[in-house]
Amino acid sequence: YIIQHFRLHVSKYLLKNVRDEWLSLIEECLSHEVQVVREKAIHALPLVFEQYLRDDGLQYGAVDAKHRRMELVEKYCAQLGSTSVNGLVLRMGHARAVGSLPKFVLTEHLPTVVRSLMECSKVTEATHKWAEARRDAVIGLTEVCATMGVVGGVERYLGDIVQALLECLLSICRQCAVEAPHLNSPEVVRAVLCGVAQQAVEKIDRTRAHAGRIFTSIIYKYALKRIFPSDEVELKPQKEAEEDQPPTSENSNVVLWLFPGHTMPRFVQLLSYDDYRYCVIKGLIVDRNK
Repeated sequence: YIIQHFRLHVSKYLLKNVRDEWLSLIEECLSHEVQVVREKAIHALPLVFEQYLRDDGLQYGAVDAKHRRMELVEKYCAQLGSTSVNGLVLRMGHARAVGSLPKFVLTEHLPTVVRSLMECSKVTEATHKWAEARRDAVIGLTEVCATMGVVGGVERYLGDIVQALLECLLSICRQCAVEAPHLNSPEVVRAVLCGVAQQAVEKIDRTRAHAGRIFTSIIYKYALKRIFPSDEVELKPQKEAEEDQPPTSENSNVVLWLFPGHTMPRFVQLLSYDDYRYCVIKGLIVDRNK
């Protein structure tokens, strides 16, 4: 609370020793036994980064703000692997703290942050009783995804990252269809399918094939078909248009996903649908000019 209001009235060129004292206090509170104290520190940490560590021109002794950010992120991520006596609370506090970091910090260190949180969420012999730490690691991962806008940036991801993201989208849609059908609104499903459709017409074979499989799995998943009317999820051309279209392959029931001759004729049909036209054109044109 003090930091949140004090930063509005004090220059960002606060004395170095005061900034360091604030950080030390916050870091000490991150490993406090009382949850309320940890929560306050988690809330304060991103405010300090925003106000006193954002400007790369600021100096912290012999290093600049960018180097200082790197030091702090590495230190916090290292605490996620702690197996010391107070390792449980260290993991709990730092998992949430890392998840609360501002976007400009996460952008610089995203692989390190995600990898550390994933490791913290695993069950090991030394930490199998620390369920609360694993819970907070998952919460931290969720907060990172929300901050970075994972789904909104689907067109910028490449290779294995795309495949992992597509698998996550499929898993989420399937789980929601069974446990929380109200979350799978037509708008959400349409947004997911638009992003996947863009990847399904891109030039890299494995990405295109994987996206095609995911797209088909989402449409024809039985749980989803029970929730949505078929004309709302399945993308079928009108009957009169269907009669004039040549077959897309020798056997239309078999799709060779790695071959563009099999997949492209199917996905270009989405150009006739307003909701999907932009994404498909973007996948056909933009990805090929990278």
